[in-house]
This record gives sequence, C-alpha cells and structure tokens, in this order.
Amino acid sequence: MKQTEAECLVVASEECAELTKECMKILRFGMSDEHKKNLINEMGDVQCMLDLLGDYFNISSDNILEASTTKREKLKKYSNLIGDK
Repeated sequence: MKQTEAECLVVASEECAELTKECMKILRFGMSDEHKKNLINEMGDVQCMLDLLGDYFNISSDNILEASTTKREKLKKYSNLIGDK
C-alpha cells in the first residue's frame, strides 16, 4: 500500500470519529445552533474523505450509490428512519 493511500485511510477514520463525537454531543446536550454548525462541518469533512477514498482506491460513484441504495432498503426494513413500517 502506498503511503498516500494509508494516509487517506487514517484521515478518513479520524474524520469519521469526529463525526461520531459530534453526534454523541448532540445526543447528550441537544441540538443547539453551535452543535448544528459543528455537525455540518464534520459531515462535510467526512464527505470530502469519502470522495478521496473513492479517488485513491478507484471506487466509482456508481458503486457507492449502489451500496447506499442497498443500505437504504435495509433501513426501510429494519428501522424507522425511512418511510412507513
């Protein structure tokens, strides 16, 4: 593995952890304007790293969309997040 690929994986993991941390803060303390701003920033950071992971590991947006669609279907079946159950 190239050093830049490893770095991309490390930074992506770090950004996911920061998004997790912000989600947990909102669960603990509620959604304030500041928490919402932080959530948006962390979501943007994760999205950036997802894009870079796709670039570095030659994963097409079509592959990602297919995986996302599959996850949405599972969520429809097993959670209350999407649509009616």
